[in-house]
Amino acid sequence: YPTHSNAWLLLGNAVYKRYHKPEQVIPIYENASKFRVGGYYDADFNLGIVYNESNQPAKAKDALLRAFAVKPEQVECRYLLAQVYAKLNQPDSVEYWLKKGEEIRAVSAADYYQVGTGFGKVAHNFDMAIVYLNKAVATNPKVELYYEDLGVAYGLSGRYDEAIATSLKLIEVNPAYPAAYGNLAVSYRMKGNIALAEQYQAKYNQLVGAPVVAK
Repeated sequence: YPTHSNAWLLLGNAVYKRYHKPEQVIPIYENASKFRVGGYYDADFNLGIVYNESNQPAKAKDALLRAFAVKPEQVECRYLLAQVYAKLNQPDSVEYWLKKGEEIRAVSAADYYQVGTGFGKVAHNFDMAIVYLNKAVATNPKVELYYEDLGVAYGLSGRYDEAIATSLKLIEVNPAYPAAYGNLAVSYRMKGNIALAEQYQAKYNQLVGAPVVAK
């Protein structure tokens, strides 16, 4: 039965779980989608996930819109579309899909974080990254990674004082978090305060077990 769409879907799930290689699984999920009359939510949603994870946001968007057309009630699809549109640097569409997701459940800190990192790490829109990473921190102020990436976004924007303030808040959350001290070292070095930069670099090296280099 070479056109059995569910068999293609389950094969794709197994292949991706076993090998985690997008180039292998994408043609399989495409067959699952193609052979299901009337559309196949699971196949297109999985395609959206794989395309998103492999930084192909335009293709992820197309697959997810097909999935949404079949099952518009699925909240995961709505929030994943918000992430994808962030990578495509389309803020209005991000807000649209966050609001669509919010019709079913509240926006989580993780949702804001994924949108923020999409803007920052893929679209290089650091202003929008900062907006959503701040929302992630406000929604759940206990997650170290949110502060870390927010501090990096501030630093890449040249907003070193805000990067420093964010890293200091991160130290309040977890005094043993190495990246906080590493980011402080970078920010102070960029501001020309070499003494503080070296102080925080030494603390970073201590926490990660890096050897001290003699000068």
